Amino acid sequence: ELLQVGAKAHFAEPILTKPGGKKRNLRQESDDTRRLEQIRTEFSVILDKVQPQICAFERVPRIARNPTATRQYALGWACMWTVCRERGLPVLVFEPEDIKYEVCKDHGASKDDMVKALRARFPGFKGWPDTKKVEHVADAGGAALLARHDPIVEILMDAKK
Repeated sequence: ELLQVGAKAHFAEPILTKPGGKKRNLRQESDDTRRLEQIRTEFSVILDKVQPQICAFERVPRIARNPTATRQYALGWACMWTVCRERGLPVLVFEPEDIKYEVCKDHGASKDDMVKALRARFPGFKGWPDTKKVEHVADAGGAALLARHDPIVEILMDAKK
């Protein structure tokens, strides 16, 4: 999930990786390393294309579906955060509940509620995926809206005027 400050916001498609084949002697850390390198490479391509001034992310959830999902989410998040910091990009991190409130004025809003509210707010946006991936775009849109109120973003936006 990515925000470009200025006239345009870019909501990155999720970077999906697949587990390695069920091979003998393939350790989990070897598969994680391969997947992190794929995330790093694809995220770097997105950053090169969009050239953002700042990135906004949703915080890693406290509780995911299971420990493996939590670990994978945290590794991917940390990888993208590290790429941003290596490039000198400021990173803003927002609570999931704050993102929901910014979009729907309800801390417990569903993904469907968020998508509906964002589509109503940005009727000209044509990048909505037709699949489950739309929930990631909803999170990115909410993070982008929250970022607009952050003092660092306000300074950057004023500097562009």
